[in-house]
Amino acid sequence: MSKVFEFVGLVLSKAFKSKTLIVGWLTLVASTLTLWSGSEVVAQYPQVVAALGTVLGVVTLVLRYATTLPLSDK
Repeated sequence: MSKVFEFVGLVLSKAFKSKTLIVGWLTLVASTLTLWSGSEVVAQYPQVVAALGTVLGVVTLVLRYATTLPLSDK
């Protein structure tokens, strides 16, 4: 069990050093909230949902290619 807590601590400590990981966590939260809200929201606003997915993908790619330092150097 201590290895699980150690892993979670490592992930969280790195999560706030990396803009890419922050965007990833925000994407996870947004996707989960969308799932919980039901498919009605997606059905009502499919273009908005598609646009958000596109924007998140672009932001993630830009952050990835803008990354110059490994997390261990931060």
